[in-house]
Amino acid sequence: MVPTEELEDYAPRSRVPKLIVLTIIALAAAFFLFSFLFRPAPEKPLPDFALTSLSGSETVTKADLRGSPVVLNFFASWCAPCRDEAPLLEQAWRDYKDKGVRFVGVNFQDTAPRARHFVEEFGITFPVVVDGDGELARALDVYGLPQTFFVNDEMQLVAANDAAETDEAGSGTGGIATFGAIERAELYRRIDALIEGSGEGS
Repeated sequence: MVPTEELEDYAPRSRVPKLIVLTIIALAAAFFLFSFLFRPAPEKPLPDFALTSLSGSETVTKADLRGSPVVLNFFASWCAPCRDEAPLLEQAWRDYKDKGVRFVGVNFQDTAPRARHFVEEFGITFPVVVDGDGELARALDVYGLPQTFFVNDEMQLVAANDAAETDEAGSGTGGIATFGAIERAELYRRIDALIEGSGEGS
């Protein structure tokens, strides 16, 4: 038993400093976790490729596109969301081609006759190539259709400025690609960002 005279000098330790330390640690951990989960994905290079046009008359390569911002859209004729966004992509191409933006449609997991019918049906006038063996799709980790990539004039895949907005659209490849039929506002915002980043808009 502790003598009474010793208890008179005893004062319980304050828990406030310990709570402050734990709070600071918890806030720091939350900050780093938030930064890791919601930061925009870093730019990474577009893989090299050489794909034949749907008409079979020419080949489009990464080198051909260098120096221009590029919208790269993977699609197939059997894909319902691809049909939904096709008129928007064609309109955007018409709106931006004079500003130096290139559009390339990449037909994937399709047949040539059906792909040609799709292009004719929607009046697609931007280049369409065929990824017959899926090599480019695998290199870009394409997991569904449609899927759209935005490439700057240095051939770097560019993530959305707002990672949360991209995720709401259903993004893949760590926030680099937009999965599903893209909305007009997002499409035009992403293209404007490409132009601004390349200096084409100045």
